[in-house]
Amino acid sequence: MASRLCDFFEKPTFLYKMTLKENVGHFRMPEGLSGIEALGTCAKILRRYGGHGAAGGFYFQEKDSAKLQDCLENFFVKKLKLKKK
Repeated sequence: MASRLCDFFEKPTFLYKMTLKENVGHFRMPEGLSGIEALGTCAKILRRYGGHGAAGGFYFQEKDSAKLQDCLENFFVKKLKLKKK
């Protein structure tokens, strides 16, 4: 699903599934962007992450979901020089 959304919107895409133990996420990036670089700026929030620039996965606790969203938004606002909504 992340791959299809990324291709359709041509935007960085992060999706996750909530589980009892921890949330499991996947990402896909359009050409020229690195999801690993983005997640690296949020490493303190994540339990673990990996992959390569264009695609990968990550794990985090539900209590940190808002922090993770804010961290990723801040990264891409700076990287792409966008205005934050």
